[in-house]
Amino acid sequence: MRTRQAKRRQQAPRRALRSTLFVLAAGAGLGLGLHAGDAVLRAVAAQPRQVRHVSVTGQRHVATAELLARANITYGAHFSELDREALLRHPWIRDARMVLLPTGRLLLSVEERRPRAVAVLERGRHWVDAEGVAFAVAPAPSATTEATARAPLPELLGVAAMSQADALIPNPLFAQGIGLLDAARALGLPTPEAVQLGGGPARELPALRFRRDAPGGSLTALLGAENPGARLLRLARVWRSGLPAFEQARVVDLRFGEQLILRGGGLLLKPLRERNSDDFHEATTIASLASQAKE
Repeated sequence: MRTRQAKRRQQAPRRALRSTLFVLAAGAGLGLGLHAGDAVLRAVAAQPRQVRHVSVTGQRHVATAELLARANITYGAHFSELDREALLRHPWIRDARMVLLPTGRLLLSVEERRPRAVAVLERGRHWVDAEGVAFAVAPAPSATTEATARAPLPELLGVAAMSQADALIPNPLFAQGIGLLDAARALGLPTPEAVQLGGGPARELPALRFRRDAPGGSLTALLGAENPGARLLRLARVWRSGLPAFEQARVVDLRFGEQLILRGGGLLLKPLRERNSDDFHEATTIASLASQAKE
């Protein structure tokens, strides 16, 4: 018993020394770690914020040189001097992002607007994007355009001329026209060649004009302002029905409940009641899909 106690008394100073050395080593390590962390932060802060190289992605219609000039991107320019807002004021640019790497390489990524339709205005033709923004001048239709494999974009008609203050701002009528085009596509209808949004009797608009190979030729569908999504659903049904009267018609009026008014050649006014018209609850699905055609 005495022998064990004697050994413990002899080992006590050694244990105390080891504990002291461990504490000192840990403190030194922590100090070195903090010093190293400060060094890393100083190194990051000292990284150049100047442009040395540029990589541009996403542009198709806008030249790289134009983008760089507009955003004040030059060799040696400081990152704080770059003008992203100037890029967003370009008609074709919907969004732009800039990231400067520690190496001095600037990554510029742009998202261009995609034309969905052509607005025919008093001051000319303009591309319209999915949000209803008329953003750039569109070329006049030509034989060359008509002959290309890609069909011409639908026209949006009857909208009053816009002021400069309206530039790059979504137009509710254009947005409604784009919504109707999307709803027609979702229902399997042919792409309308034009959407009449104004410039006619308000009770008949909006109206869609379709080009078709049928005895009656092109077809104009009068939707009216109330629930155009449901009326497009009815148009899709009668389109698939193969009814001879519909094939002969040049105008179909969908504004009167279950009754369709067909006019052929502007001479015949004929009421027609749809077959299987008891399941109009589907209209709510289409109206939701097309967001009520952006009424």
